[in-house]
Amino acid sequence: MSTGNFSIRDALYEAPGPKTKKRMIIATAISLAVLCWLLFLVIRQFYITGQLGAKYWNFFTTYAT
Repeated sequence: MSTGNFSIRDALYEAPGPKTKKRMIIATAISLAVLCWLLFLVIRQFYITGQLGAKYWNFFTTYAT
């Protein structure tokens, strides 16, 4: 067996084909949508409970922070 241009990475990893690339794009889009939805729910809950009020966030405007 020749070891010319063959590396361990070539033996362990094969580049994804067209079907796998399509699945990865779809899974990424779904994951991104779910994460955005969860972020929306968290911010919405903060708004409902009043935790987005200025009194909780004003310390970010000071120089020391």
